[in-house]
Amino acid sequence: MNYLFFLPEKNEIDSNIHLIAYYAILIYIISLFSQYIPVVTNVTMGLLFLLSLMLLFKKGSGALVKKNKVLLGIVLFYFILFISVLFSTNKKDGFNLLSDTIPFFLLAISFLFIEFKQITWNRLIRFFAVATTVASMAGFGAGLYYMRQTHDTGFLYNDNICLILGNQAVYFAFYVGIAILIYIYQLNNKEIQRSGWTYLAIAWLFMILFLLASRSAMFSLLLILSVYTGGTLLHRKKYMEVAILGLGLIIGSVVLIKLFPKTLNRFKGTTETEYQFDNQNMENHFNADFDKNKWNSSNTRAAIWTCAMEVWRTQPLFGTGVGDKKDDLKRKFEEKKFWFALHTNKNTHNQYLDVLMSLGLTGLLIFILCYFVYPLWIFIQQKQGFAIMVFLLLALCLITENMFGRYQGIVLIALILPLASKIEAAKLEKAVEEEEDAYQQKR
Repeated sequence: MNYLFFLPEKNEIDSNIHLIAYYAILIYIISLFSQYIPVVTNVTMGLLFLLSLMLLFKKGSGALVKKNKVLLGIVLFYFILFISVLFSTNKKDGFNLLSDTIPFFLLAISFLFIEFKQITWNRLIRFFAVATTVASMAGFGAGLYYMRQTHDTGFLYNDNICLILGNQAVYFAFYVGIAILIYIYQLNNKEIQRSGWTYLAIAWLFMILFLLASRSAMFSLLLILSVYTGGTLLHRKKYMEVAILGLGLIIGSVVLIKLFPKTLNRFKGTTETEYQFDNQNMENHFNADFDKNKWNSSNTRAAIWTCAMEVWRTQPLFGTGVGDKKDDLKRKFEEKKFWFALHTNKNTHNQYLDVLMSLGLTGLLIFILCYFVYPLWIFIQQKQGFAIMVFLLLALCLITENMFGRYQGIVLIALILPLASKIEAAKLEKAVEEEEDAYQQKR
């Protein structure tokens, strides 16, 4: 295994600006795994934005915008949020949200004008995958230490695995899912050197994903990989490999359940969706026996979604406004005497419903179009398989999580979407160079 794989080769990066941008992205990725020092993330993000503005005035910037046009939707939606804030009553909360989500705007603009060769983009995504693997090992190791100190096996599950990273399980599971997609994509890419360590890393990360017990990330990833891997193998008529893969998943699942039985506690109550708003019991925890009288993830979401839909119906076309969504949802909780949600400061736990409530049906349609429909249409045309999988994974995870509402989700998604959009675009490089030459001739 080449431990310095992330170092670019001589003449691989053609300017000092691009070289600085490359290392800034590496530092940004490292900073994602320590939420206790957000200043590093913010400084590197600002640096990338400044570097992209410097590249804006160099040749061929128009061709780069055309090539990376899927990122324009992210920029457009940020401006829609800004307009909504201007019409909100609670402008303070609105501008706070704009401040929190500014990574989407800054990194989308940055990646419009920062361009590398395909080998360099693949170095970056592999660095993210390796960094995620190392971070998961550190988190699991810390869990083992705390388990030995307290004799509580609960430290090997859920949020405890990523406790030292400052992440919650639902967000770190998305990190892990992306890392698995990167490894599998690069295994199927004949232009990238394979390594036996990659297979071990994939197996390790699947175990970590199981222990994190984030159902949305776990099932979404399995669905995407089943279609991608199964489809690839069937297309190559490797039926025996398909059977072995399916059998391996079954055996692996049984072994993990036997070794780490507490993960199953996260799945208890999944079908229990009945609720009473005034139930003041706390939520079930994986480290204790399931209690039907307590809240669980399913009926909590059902109750929250009921409240959010009622808020949306008051202003269905344009929503309550980005600045007012929290206040309006809290008032609905109070009206319903939903004390559990009030005391635990629950959000909508559904990104689409959050957008629907704050921006109405109009905003939701624009959001889906900008973030998923248009990009996926472009990726399918250009056969960018990795980008398709990443965007689909996010789209599925947003059904049960409000990942744009927390800093730890924002800083990852704001990076990984533009980064994924760059992969498998090698076939476009020649066309872009030709457009750059044409652009210079016109001048």
